[in-house]
Amino acid sequence: MSLESFASWLDETPFSESIKASGVIIPLAQSLHILCVAFVFSGAVLLVARDFGRWGTTAPLSGWATPLIARQRLALVLLVLTGSVLIVAEPTREMVNRVLQVKVALVVIAGVVSARLARRQLAGEHARGLAITALGLWVGIIAAGRWIAYAAS
Repeated sequence: MSLESFASWLDETPFSESIKASGVIIPLAQSLHILCVAFVFSGAVLLVARDFGRWGTTAPLSGWATPLIARQRLALVLLVLTGSVLIVAEPTREMVNRVLQVKVALVVIAGVVSARLARRQLAGEHARGLAITALGLWVGIIAAGRWIAYAAS
């Protein structure tokens, strides 16, 4: 089964139809998705600033970073869930969109890079290359998220 035929099948499922018919699910999912992106991005900025000695250097990293990282993980789960709802709502437009495919790949890479960064920072190591990479990936994710609506499939 091709991606296009799967998207067509998914578009006709009761779940997809109910999301589209709801009138509130899509705006709520979009809003939560954007808030989670903002939270994860701002947390990444804080971790990068810490690695460069620009923020949070007077407090022990474990005192604020451990709860932040736990909340970022929750936000990533919510990003996947809300993103999935948005894809199911319009699978024939979203699933074949190359920009969405790039965004999903960037999210996976950013998750791996961010996990490595958190482990290194909590171990007391500087990881400036990883920090800048993570921040750049999140900027790419944000840009791709906006570009999806305007890109041809």
